[in-house]
Amino acid sequence: MFATSGVADAGDKFMNALKSRDYTVAWSLCTEEVHSDIPTVKDLETMITQQQVEPVEWSYSSRNIENNEGELAGSVTFANKTTGSLSFVLRKTEGTWKIRGFRLRSAFATEVNRVAESFLVALKRSDYAAAWSLCDQAVHSDVPTPEALSTMIRTLEVTPATWSYDITKSADDAAGVQGNVM
Repeated sequence: MFATSGVADAGDKFMNALKSRDYTVAWSLCTEEVHSDIPTVKDLETMITQQQVEPVEWSYSSRNIENNEGELAGSVTFANKTTGSLSFVLRKTEGTWKIRGFRLRSAFATEVNRVAESFLVALKRSDYAAAWSLCDQAVHSDVPTPEALSTMIRTLEVTPATWSYDITKSADDAAGVQGNVM
């Protein structure tokens, strides 16, 4: 038996509860840190279903334990037949491993996240050519050059320092990124 089997077992219990749509059990397998972010069973259900991250199969490619903290990372297939990644942070409390944080992300969201992060990092570094190159034709129509992007950002005084955002997907597979930039 692997030293990390307790962490993997806890991850499997959580994922199996999500797979069977037993959100009460899934929520009960989480720590108070998760409960402060996701206060009710209904909130967990809403989050999982709206983000379309209902798991059907998963595997772990990375398992780590240090003292009473554990981490899992791997891949997942969702009920809508898309694939993505998973990551869990776990804590052992009173002899039981519980989910302290989790992320289930579709491949679509992972790619959108990569582009959004690259764009914001380029703006933070004032690399307007790199940021502009990540924009689509519709943006290029409004902001025709990297220099125009630079002027706009400096005029509006909106150079990002930190940020957080949510990713959405429309019925026509268009990505949306909505959040806060500070």
